[in-house]
Amino acid sequence: CILLIKYLTTGLRGNNTLQKLNVNILLLENINLNAFFEATDNLKSLTMIFNIPRISEQVLTSLYYKELISHVTNMLRRNEDMKFLKFVFIKRLPSEDTYKGDWISMVHHFWETV
Repeated sequence: CILLIKYLTTGLRGNNTLQKLNVNILLLENINLNAFFEATDNLKSLTMIFNIPRISEQVLTSLYYKELISHVTNMLRRNEDMKFLKFVFIKRLPSEDTYKGDWISMVHHFWETV
């Protein structure tokens, strides 16, 4: 998940023409989304689906307020062109089938596309 965030962040910084992004992220305790949200200045539409593993409500609340709310607020202050913003929280892990296959090549293909 952290590797995916780094690829997305680098891709967003290098591609000023991308206007819409839909991303599915596993929300972990050690995730830092600051750099990702700083790289979204050109987006007009952002949908993020957060898959929440079995973590305590206290940790989840901390992630929500320390990571998500503050970074999204700063992003919206910088990006006046944002027209659509959606966050979905799913309190379960995606099926194991989602992670089968060569995910590294899929991320690499995404990176080249962006």
